[in-house]
Amino acid sequence: MRPYVVAGADWPEFRNAALEDAGERFFPDGISSGGGSGSGGGGGGGTGITINIDEDTLTDASNLDYEIDYVASAGLGLRREWGLSGGARIRGAVELRYGDVQYTLPDGIGILTDPMRIRFQHVSLLPRFDLWVPVSDGAPFGAYVGAVWARHNVDTKLRSALIRRTGGVTVYERYPVFGLRGRFAEDRADLGLEFRPISEDFLGVGLHLSYRL
Repeated sequence: MRPYVVAGADWPEFRNAALEDAGERFFPDGISSGGGSGSGGGGGGGTGITINIDEDTLTDASNLDYEIDYVASAGLGLRREWGLSGGARIRGAVELRYGDVQYTLPDGIGILTDPMRIRFQHVSLLPRFDLWVPVSDGAPFGAYVGAVWARHNVDTKLRSALIRRTGGVTVYERYPVFGLRGRFAEDRADLGLEFRPISEDFLGVGLHLSYRL
């Protein structure tokens, strides 16, 4: 097993699960137009739920405008590779990564019209394996397919002029991956673009640079 460092950008696959947990934890009954905010709803006389944070908040299903402010991750890993005929390789690895992602909803949600920031800070353990096949025998560039088992410890923060909430959740996932990877610096470094079909309506994407120590 050889150690390496990795850095890049990941559109988080745990995002929907973390938002669902945040909605159930902070706003189990939503926020009513005639009542207060916070856990349990507070206040009285509401005419109905006009805000609801759930797994669809940052998807097209919500019809909300949102922007990605930043997305970044970095970590350490151990990996081992086995060479196959034609230059193909099987890689097994385990990574420990820290990541930070922030979204902004410029128009807020429902009756909360002030801009809202949703931030995910996470520590992820990522055992994985993949099969990499070069475009030709001996070429440094090729495609790969594999699988990942993931544990994400996620802190979710919601911030606006009226809302300040923080909570944590642990998300377990397993999913297939496929992508493109190029090798350089005498095989010590590689750059990869990875796709993760997490569900029917969510395709995770990651861009990573790793360097073997």
